[in-house]
Amino acid sequence: MKNGLIEPSRSQWSSPAFLVPKKGGKLRFVIDYRRLNQICIKDRTPLARQEDLLSSFQGMKWFSTVDMAWGFWGVPMEEDSKQYTAFVTPDGLYQWKVMPMGFTNSPAIFTRLMHMVLAGINWRFCLVYLDDVIMFSSSFAEHLEHIEEVLSRIVQANLSLKGEVSVCKNRSRVPWSSS
Repeated sequence: MKNGLIEPSRSQWSSPAFLVPKKGGKLRFVIDYRRLNQICIKDRTPLARQEDLLSSFQGMKWFSTVDMAWGFWGVPMEEDSKQYTAFVTPDGLYQWKVMPMGFTNSPAIFTRLMHMVLAGINWRFCLVYLDDVIMFSSSFAEHLEHIEEVLSRIVQANLSLKGEVSVCKNRSRVPWSSS
């Protein structure tokens, strides 16, 4: 609530919330949306295939990646939909003001948003994969222009990035490749 992500709810819906241990001993807050996800109409926005992403990099020498901060939480929920995101805790019932993690349509909705933000340049010199934006160019000067354009659009859309930008020059394989 301090960050403006959730609010008290009076919804007739609720999903259980609990804490799950992560590696390293920290706890992760999780909401079990399985029942809600079973009855939702699925958003069929396709995610990019890794093979298509990798084939776009042919002949490119400069690569940068940025990771969206807060990812799904950068997408406000429609007022009528908030009630369905309600979850119960020992302190009461709350609902999301932003798109929650664990909701079946969250990845597709976020992907569509990023495609709208990067319309006209997506697949030309940048690609979206979940909450990452990958930029690629054949020269350093061109790469700086591409980074500026992508970052400008992200700022205009009022979205946030994590604090790191990864830059890689002319490797035999891109840094995120599994081969």
